[in-house]
Amino acid sequence: MRYKPAQPGCGQLPRRSLLLSSAAGSQLTRLWFNVVVVLAVLIGPLTASAQVRVWSVGDRVEAGPNGYHPATVLAVSPAKVSFRLHYEDNAHPDDWVEGYWIRPRNTQAKADALAANGPRMGKYLIYSYATSFGAYNGYFLLQPGGNYQLFLPGGKSAGSGTYAFDRVTATVKWQTGPFASKDWDGTQKLTVEREGKTYSIRLKDRPSGSNSTD
Repeated sequence: MRYKPAQPGCGQLPRRSLLLSSAAGSQLTRLWFNVVVVLAVLIGPLTASAQVRVWSVGDRVEAGPNGYHPATVLAVSPAKVSFRLHYEDNAHPDDWVEGYWIRPRNTQAKADALAANGPRMGKYLIYSYATSFGAYNGYFLLQPGGNYQLFLPGGKSAGSGTYAFDRVTATVKWQTGPFASKDWDGTQKLTVEREGKTYSIRLKDRPSGSNSTD
Protein backbone atom coordinates (compact mmCIF):
# COMPACT_ATOMS: atom_id res chain seq x y z
CA MET A 1 0.00 0.00 0.00
CA ARG A 2 1.40 3.39 -0.94
CA TYR A 3 0.05 6.82 -0.08
CA LYS A 4 1.91 9.92 -1.15
CA PRO A 5 0.21 13.34 -1.10
CA ALA A 6 1.09 15.97 -3.67
CA GLN A 7 4.35 17.75 -2.93
CA PRO A 8 4.25 21.47 -2.05
CA GLY A 9 4.97 23.87 -4.87
CA CYS A 10 7.80 26.36 -5.00
CA GLY A 11 7.33 29.25 -2.62
CA GLN A 12 4.65 27.48 -0.61
CA LEU A 13 4.81 26.50 3.04
CA PRO A 14 5.86 22.85 3.51
CA ARG A 15 2.95 20.44 3.93
CA ARG A 16 2.73 16.92 5.27
CA SER A 17 4.31 14.26 3.11
CA LEU A 18 3.51 10.74 4.27
CA LEU A 19 4.86 7.62 2.58
CA LEU A 20 3.94 4.15 3.70
CA SER A 21 5.34 1.15 1.94
CA SER A 22 5.18 -2.56 2.68
CA ALA A 23 6.47 -5.67 0.94
CA ALA A 24 4.72 -9.05 0.91
CA GLY A 25 5.68 -11.08 3.93
CA SER A 26 7.28 -8.07 5.65
CA GLN A 27 6.01 -6.26 8.72
CA LEU A 28 8.34 -3.28 8.30
CA THR A 29 6.70 0.07 7.62
CA ARG A 30 8.51 3.31 6.90
CA LEU A 31 6.92 6.62 7.78
CA TRP A 32 7.98 10.11 6.67
CA PHE A 33 6.55 13.50 7.66
CA ASN A 34 7.41 16.87 6.16
CA VAL A 35 5.29 19.30 8.14
CA VAL A 36 5.56 22.47 10.12
CA VAL A 37 4.50 20.80 13.39
CA VAL A 38 3.45 17.28 14.32
CA LEU A 39 1.72 17.22 17.69
CA ALA A 40 0.86 13.97 19.46
CA VAL A 41 -1.33 14.21 22.53
CA LEU A 42 -1.88 11.59 25.24
CA ILE A 43 -5.65 12.07 25.67
CA GLY A 44 -6.72 14.61 23.07
CA PRO A 45 -5.49 17.50 20.91
CA LEU A 46 -4.53 20.69 22.64
CA THR A 47 -6.87 23.63 22.15
CA ALA A 48 -6.06 27.28 21.63
CA SER A 49 -8.61 28.27 24.27
CA ALA A 50 -6.54 27.31 27.29
CA GLN A 51 -7.61 29.43 30.26
CA VAL A 52 -5.24 32.06 31.61
CA ARG A 53 -4.16 31.34 35.18
CA VAL A 54 -5.36 33.88 37.73
CA TRP A 55 -2.61 35.33 39.91
CA SER A 56 -2.93 37.20 43.19
CA VAL A 57 -1.17 40.30 44.52
CA GLY A 58 2.16 39.27 45.99
CA ASP A 59 2.60 36.15 43.83
CA ARG A 60 6.19 35.68 42.71
CA VAL A 61 6.23 34.67 39.06
CA GLU A 62 8.23 34.72 35.85
CA ALA A 63 7.06 36.93 33.01
CA GLY A 64 7.89 38.05 29.50
CA PRO A 65 8.15 39.43 26.94
CA ASN A 66 11.69 39.00 25.56
CA GLY A 67 12.42 36.00 27.71
CA TYR A 68 11.12 35.23 31.19
CA HIS A 69 12.19 37.37 34.13
CA PRO A 70 11.48 37.12 37.88
CA ALA A 71 8.60 39.37 38.83
CA THR A 72 6.05 40.07 41.55
CA VAL A 73 2.34 40.73 41.02
CA LEU A 74 1.40 44.24 42.18
CA ALA A 75 -2.23 44.41 41.04
CA VAL A 76 -4.90 42.40 39.24
CA SER A 77 -7.25 43.78 36.58
CA PRO A 78 -11.02 43.58 37.24
CA ALA A 79 -11.35 40.93 34.53
CA LYS A 80 -8.39 39.01 36.02
CA VAL A 81 -6.73 38.58 32.63
CA SER A 82 -3.91 41.10 33.02
CA PHE A 83 -1.63 41.84 35.93
CA ARG A 84 0.58 44.74 36.98
CA LEU A 85 4.09 43.43 37.59
CA HIS A 86 7.31 44.58 39.14
CA TYR A 87 10.30 43.02 37.35
CA GLU A 88 12.84 42.18 40.02
CA ASP A 89 15.77 42.26 37.60
CA ASN A 90 14.58 45.59 36.12
CA ALA A 91 14.25 44.01 32.68
CA HIS A 92 11.10 46.12 32.20
CA PRO A 93 9.49 48.95 34.15
CA ASP A 94 6.46 48.16 36.31
CA ASP A 95 3.59 47.62 33.90
CA TRP A 96 0.43 45.69 33.06
CA VAL A 97 1.08 42.35 31.40
CA GLU A 98 -1.35 39.90 29.79
CA GLY A 99 -1.71 36.64 31.67
CA TYR A 100 -0.33 34.48 28.85
CA TRP A 101 3.08 36.08 29.41
CA ILE A 102 3.16 34.92 33.03
CA ARG A 103 4.14 31.55 34.46
CA PRO A 104 5.19 30.13 37.87
CA ARG A 105 8.68 30.67 39.23
CA ASN A 106 11.40 28.21 38.17
CA THR A 107 9.16 26.75 35.47
CA GLN A 108 12.04 25.88 33.16
CA ALA A 109 14.16 24.28 35.89
CA LYS A 110 11.24 22.13 37.01
CA ALA A 111 10.45 21.19 33.40
CA ASP A 112 14.06 20.19 32.75
CA ALA A 113 14.05 18.03 35.87
CA LEU A 114 10.89 16.23 34.71
CA ALA A 115 12.28 15.76 31.21
CA ALA A 116 15.40 14.14 32.62
CA ASN A 117 13.20 11.32 33.92
CA GLY A 118 12.17 10.40 30.38
CA PRO A 119 8.91 10.47 28.41
CA ARG A 120 5.61 9.36 29.90
CA MET A 121 4.17 6.04 28.85
CA GLY A 122 0.85 6.07 27.03
CA LYS A 123 -1.02 6.84 23.85
CA TYR A 124 0.20 9.77 21.75
CA LEU A 125 -2.22 11.14 19.19
CA ILE A 126 -0.31 12.53 16.21
CA TYR A 127 -1.40 15.80 14.64
CA SER A 128 0.20 17.62 11.71
CA TYR A 129 0.09 21.40 11.74
CA ALA A 130 0.69 23.60 8.70
CA THR A 131 -1.63 26.25 10.16
CA SER A 132 -3.34 26.61 13.54
CA PHE A 133 -5.53 23.61 12.68
CA GLY A 134 -4.22 20.08 13.07
CA ALA A 135 -4.75 17.04 10.86
CA TYR A 136 -4.96 13.71 12.65
CA ASN A 137 -2.27 11.25 11.60
CA GLY A 138 -2.81 8.26 13.84
CA TYR A 139 -1.03 7.56 17.08
CA PHE A 140 1.78 5.70 18.74
CA LEU A 141 2.09 3.98 22.10
CA LEU A 142 5.12 4.35 24.31
CA GLN A 143 5.38 1.22 26.44
CA PRO A 144 7.55 0.09 29.36
CA GLY A 145 10.84 -1.54 28.50
CA GLY A 146 11.68 0.87 25.70
CA ASN A 147 9.03 -0.38 23.25
CA TYR A 148 6.64 1.52 21.01
CA GLN A 149 3.86 0.75 18.52
CA LEU A 150 2.68 2.93 15.64
CA PHE A 151 -0.90 2.98 14.34
CA LEU A 152 -2.47 4.57 11.25
CA PRO A 153 -5.49 6.91 11.52
CA GLY A 154 -7.88 3.97 11.01
CA GLY A 155 -6.30 2.05 13.86
CA LYS A 156 -4.30 -0.39 11.71
CA SER A 157 -0.86 -1.24 13.02
CA ALA A 158 2.04 0.36 11.14
CA GLY A 159 4.72 -1.55 13.00
CA SER A 160 6.52 -1.60 16.31
CA GLY A 161 10.03 -1.04 17.53
CA THR A 162 12.28 -0.05 20.37
CA TYR A 163 13.67 3.22 21.63
CA ALA A 164 16.16 4.46 24.21
CA PHE A 165 16.29 7.65 26.25
CA ASP A 166 19.42 9.67 26.95
CA ARG A 167 18.99 11.41 30.31
CA VAL A 168 21.97 13.70 29.78
CA THR A 169 20.65 15.23 26.57
CA ALA A 170 16.94 14.46 27.24
CA THR A 171 16.56 12.92 23.79
CA VAL A 172 14.78 9.85 22.44
CA LYS A 173 16.57 7.49 20.07
CA TRP A 174 14.37 5.32 17.86
CA GLN A 175 16.43 2.14 17.63
CA THR A 176 14.23 -0.17 15.56
CA GLY A 177 10.84 -0.11 13.86
CA PRO A 178 9.11 2.47 11.64
CA PHE A 179 10.77 5.49 13.27
CA ALA A 180 14.29 4.02 12.97
CA SER A 181 15.22 5.77 9.74
CA LYS A 182 17.76 8.35 8.61
CA ASP A 183 14.73 10.43 7.70
CA TRP A 184 14.14 10.84 11.43
CA ASP A 185 17.44 12.57 12.12
CA GLY A 186 15.88 15.35 14.16
CA THR A 187 16.78 16.21 17.71
CA GLN A 188 14.16 13.88 19.28
CA LYS A 189 14.44 16.34 22.16
CA LEU A 190 12.03 15.80 25.06
CA THR A 191 10.57 18.93 26.62
CA VAL A 192 7.98 19.34 29.37
CA GLU A 193 5.44 22.15 29.24
CA ARG A 194 2.39 23.43 31.09
CA GLU A 195 3.76 22.47 34.51
CA GLY A 196 4.12 18.82 33.56
CA LYS A 197 0.81 18.40 31.77
CA THR A 198 2.38 18.16 28.30
CA TYR A 199 5.42 16.17 27.19
CA SER A 200 6.77 16.87 23.71
CA ILE A 201 9.30 14.87 21.68
CA ARG A 202 10.98 16.63 18.78
CA LEU A 203 10.53 14.33 15.80
CA LYS A 204 12.91 15.13 12.97
CA ASP A 205 13.99 18.78 12.65
CA ARG A 206 10.80 20.77 13.19
CA PRO A 207 7.93 18.33 13.85
CA SER A 208 7.20 17.36 17.45
CA GLY A 209 5.00 14.86 19.23
CA SER A 210 3.40 15.77 22.55
CA ASN A 211 1.48 13.93 25.24
CA SER A 212 -1.01 15.79 27.40
CA THR A 213 -3.08 14.81 30.41
CA ASP A 214 -5.97 17.20 29.75
